[in-house]
Amino acid sequence: MALKEVMDVPVKLNLIRGQHTLTVTTDTIWDIAIGLLSVVLVSINVGMGAVFPEFGDNNAARIASGHGGITSAFVSVGFVLLVVSSLSVVTRRYMIAGFREEILIRPLVVTFLLLVPVGLLAARAMNRAALRSIGRRDF
Repeated sequence: MALKEVMDVPVKLNLIRGQHTLTVTTDTIWDIAIGLLSVVLVSINVGMGAVFPEFGDNNAARIASGHGGITSAFVSVGFVLLVVSSLSVVTRRYMIAGFREEILIRPLVVTFLLLVPVGLLAARAMNRAALRSIGRRDF
């Protein structure tokens, strides 16, 4: 099975609410996941930049290799590792089940419901740390 075929597995989750039906496909899940990952990674990097600012350096390479840059890199890699690890569990179940699409629905929803709050809490924590750091500084 080609990678394109695996990525385009049509997972449909119908949420019936009154007379309205919402159909969620894998494209929607990927879009939300990429958006959440982007927001969290940007929040981590902006937050670390505000907590550990380097106003005296003119060289961007020295700023990136400072305390904030290294801490930001480790925290970002840790979050990406959490996301990849959780999705690898879903992928493993899918492969063990013989590539049956119906097995993907429950693990994807559970992973999604666990990662969204964790990601939003991480983004909020970094934004709060950045605002506290900026509030203490005298510009």
